[in-house]
Amino acid sequence: MPRFFFDFFDGRTWSADDFGLELATVEEAYLQAFAGARGMWPELVGARQDPLACAFEVRGEDGEALFRLGFAELLDSCRDGARSQPCALTARTLEDTHRRASSARDELRASLADVQCSLAESRTLIARLGAYERRRAG
Repeated sequence: MPRFFFDFFDGRTWSADDFGLELATVEEAYLQAFAGARGMWPELVGARQDPLACAFEVRGEDGEALFRLGFAELLDSCRDGARSQPCALTARTLEDTHRRASSARDELRASLADVQCSLAESRTLIARLGAYERRRAG
C-alpha cells in the first residue's frame, strides 16, 4: 500500500510529517486529512489559534504534493447551498468551545478574586508591621 504524508501548516509555519500513513488511495488520504482537520479544530480554537489559517498538504511517497486541504474546507462542506447554515457538527464544536471558554472565564474570575483578597490581607499585614516597627523604634 502507498504511504501518504500529512504536512501541517498552522498559518505561519509548516511541520513536516516524517512518518505518514499507509492508505489504499488518494481518496482515503483526503478523508484522513479531513477527519484530522475536524479533530484538530476544537484544539486549535482552545489554543487560541485560527483554524481557518491552517491546512494539510498531503504528499505521496515520492515527496510530490498531491493536494492541499485548507481547514476552511470543513466549513464549506457543512453548508447547505441554499441556506448557508453551518452543519450540526460545527454547531456542536462551537457550543463546546463556548462552554469551555465560559468555564475558563469563571475560573479566572474566581482566581482573580482570590488574588485580590490575598493582596488586601498582605496590605493589612504590612500596615500592622509598619505600626509595630514604629512603636518599637519610638
